[in-house]
Amino acid sequence: MKLKSSLTHTSEHFNKKQFSLYTKRLNDVNLTWCNQVLDFIELNFSTNVNSIKDIGCNYFQFYKELKLRKFNFKYFGYDIDEKFIKLGLTKFPELKKRYKIGNCENIKLLKTDFSVVSAVLEHSENPIKLLNNVLTSTKKIVCVRTFLGIKSHRAIGKKSKNQLLPYNCNQFSFKMIEDKLKKYGFKTFIILDKATNNSKKYAFIDKKYKRYMYLVIGIKK
Repeated sequence: MKLKSSLTHTSEHFNKKQFSLYTKRLNDVNLTWCNQVLDFIELNFSTNVNSIKDIGCNYFQFYKELKLRKFNFKYFGYDIDEKFIKLGLTKFPELKKRYKIGNCENIKLLKTDFSVVSAVLEHSENPIKLLNNVLTSTKKIVCVRTFLGIKSHRAIGKKSKNQLLPYNCNQFSFKMIEDKLKKYGFKTFIILDKATNNSKKYAFIDKKYKRYMYLVIGIKK
């Protein structure tokens, strides 16, 4: 089954309650995963970063965290859904020329020092193609936030209360991710996503396959 959206969820997948949650996060919520990534990089590396691309930027949540910490990165966001972008622009109008709508599996990405891919890879129709595209266009640091486990598992998530349409819900093996980053010259660090995994445990597909979100941080050697 091939789904309509292969980059990430689109607004047509979500009900009004879910969209209102994103609006709330835009205005008054700091996300734990963003702080985990930035804390890790600040504490462990002195890598000079001047540019960042955000794959699946949604409403520019990661940009919000960068601003709060007074990072002065040249930022560019990518997303498949214009409605999410428009939501983000209500708070960050300075980004009106710093984003692109499209499927990052297929488009040429900007070369940047730092790339972030959050909650996107698992929903992609061609995740390896997407990951290759990101890694070849990243100079120093990459962060991939996705579902990892001992084995890779490809599945389709069913409709639910918040999810109006079926969607890709893939899991990737630790080995696959580490091997892929190593191939492109990155040293890999894997951290459990605190916020996601302290909420209700994921069982998107069935009781056999529970999903655990991790932060994969790659540092170019």
